[in-house]
Amino acid sequence: MQILKSITPEVVRKKQEAIALIAPRLQYSVPPLHLLQNISDETPWDPPFPDGVDATLDGLFERTSRVIRNESTGIPHRLQTGREWGGEFDVNKVKVPGQPLPK
Repeated sequence: MQILKSITPEVVRKKQEAIALIAPRLQYSVPPLHLLQNISDETPWDPPFPDGVDATLDGLFERTSRVIRNESTGIPHRLQTGREWGGEFDVNKVKVPGQPLPK
């Protein structure tokens, strides 16, 4: 709680703005309700932006492409121990938009 309380309102606002920009990529897009009223209408609907499913599939295809090209996928080697693999999560870091990540 101390870490959360120490985040300034300006940083919270910047983080909220950053989340608002990527929010469409974190959710599944559904057609607007007015397009769902006529069940006989089979007109395809394409979301105006890539959604969470698009982002997931794009990541899957990119990772597969890297494996096929024998490039690093950025995933730690599976033979690492739990302590080695999860060590980066032992430290709390607060990323401030527009500033480098603290070391």
